[in-house]
Amino acid sequence: MATKLDDNLDDPLYIYPVPKGLVTNCPVCFVSLYQNPFVNGECGHHLCGSCSKRLKFCPECRVSLKTHPDKSLQRVLKSLSVYCNKKNEGCEWEGELGDLQHHQENCVRAVIRCATCDLEGPRDFISIHQSEECIFRIVSCKYCHHHYSWSDLNSHYDLCSEYVIQCSECYASITRGYEKTHKNEVCPLAYVKCVASQYGCQWEGYRRAMDDHVKNNLAVHFHLCLQQGSKNEEALASCKDVIKQLESEVKKKNQEITSLHQKLESEVKKRNQEITLLRQKVSTLEQNNQCLLKTQIPSMENEMRRKMAIWQDAAENDLRKELTEYIDECLESGEETDNEDDEDDDYDSDSDIVKQKPTFFYELYHFVKSKNKDKDVLSPSFYANGYHMRLRVHPNGYGRGEGSHLSVYVCLLQGNFDRTIPWPFRGEVIIELLHNDNGRPHRRIVKYEYDTPIDFSTVENGPSKGNGFPKFIAHSSLHNYL
Repeated sequence: MATKLDDNLDDPLYIYPVPKGLVTNCPVCFVSLYQNPFVNGECGHHLCGSCSKRLKFCPECRVSLKTHPDKSLQRVLKSLSVYCNKKNEGCEWEGELGDLQHHQENCVRAVIRCATCDLEGPRDFISIHQSEECIFRIVSCKYCHHHYSWSDLNSHYDLCSEYVIQCSECYASITRGYEKTHKNEVCPLAYVKCVASQYGCQWEGYRRAMDDHVKNNLAVHFHLCLQQGSKNEEALASCKDVIKQLESEVKKKNQEITSLHQKLESEVKKRNQEITLLRQKVSTLEQNNQCLLKTQIPSMENEMRRKMAIWQDAAENDLRKELTEYIDECLESGEETDNEDDEDDDYDSDSDIVKQKPTFFYELYHFVKSKNKDKDVLSPSFYANGYHMRLRVHPNGYGRGEGSHLSVYVCLLQGNFDRTIPWPFRGEVIIELLHNDNGRPHRRIVKYEYDTPIDFSTVENGPSKGNGFPKFIAHSSLHNYL
């Protein structure tokens, strides 16, 4: 195999001058037109097929291109007489241009490359090189007749099983693959044991002396064979006893296995019966549970709703009563209330007070002591519309209010009605600090809205975080409420 390097068909060597006016090359890319000539029907100019596809105008007169193959020009060009392009290198071929390509594929002076070592040269030189000189040429091993690269042949000889070597004992010529068999079975100078060594003969020597030893010691070998036969009979008798003992043990084990198999079958049967009974019980329990769910849960829900309605009505009645009494006291004293801040605008009419939800009253003792110890105080828990809550009060303040304000927070707790009320909690919790002279309470509203974080408005993972005011009221204003 070789790679062709020279294939110059675009600049042929014409034997005779080209007729005047005959176009032989494309005016754009200058390739020879004899393989694929095209003619422009608008102007008659010629160009190659490749240029006719990519151009829109004639390169010589700039008219629009409307080309088609020109077979007549192709026949004329192919009939022109030419030399081989390797004429100067010694090739004497002459012929028509149409046959030049076929000749170049076989031209002995064409430069090609060796397919195995990449050496370049004329075809006739590379042919000799590939068959006789290339170090990568394929040759046959003269011993095993397998094919290898010439450069690998010497390495192959070191491993070839048919390579001829000399026996290290008798110096006979043998193949490498036969060496082991030769030494174990044939080599006359190999050091071996007597053929009767298995019967007790201690002789050792060269294989070529084996025959003489056997002939001279027939009686000895016969006596050794008799002794070995006697030993074999004793061993055979002993083996028979062992076999009988093993057969007895096997029989015993088979009986034990049969007994265990019967016990297992009995136990499996018993367990299957128990499983069947348990499945029946489970099925019965499931049916009973479904009946209970259908009958008791609706009644429990109705009872819970009824109790919650009663608790809510009672709480609202108590609140109305207490607030009405408070309003009467305010009216009798003739005190008027002023708006202290923007957050008190919701609290400006008697009707608003009467409409409030259930109220939880909490009285804080030992305020000064707790303030000095910087401790937070937790109120007793309470329910409001089914939600379980408590207050967390920091007498000395917390966060931004530490040391200057009273801080108050609302915490949601896990309660008895969590499954029947909506979550997360959405609503308002009003916190009031009562005035010590029946004046207007200090009032703030904790709002739980849609943007309130889940940690503050649910109790799924335990009590919620506190939601409230780090600056509920300044310490300087507390003298009116203590």
